[in-house]
Amino acid sequence: VNSTFGNVHGAIMNGFDAGVVLVIMFSGASWALGHRTKALEILIGVSCGYILSRHAIDIRDFLKGI
Repeated sequence: VNSTFGNVHGAIMNGFDAGVVLVIMFSGASWALGHRTKALEILIGVSCGYILSRHAIDIRDFLKGI
């Protein structure tokens, strides 16, 4: 995406990547401290959210083409 939206989207996604890493680290710490089920919930949630946000442009373009 070569536009202002692409630049803004790229900047936001760079920040989002850092946030995802921090959440994964928090989940690992939770697991290490004995909160296995909560850690798995966090990991599944952040994984699904990350995949959806990373492919938001692709999903948008696919839905436009329908």
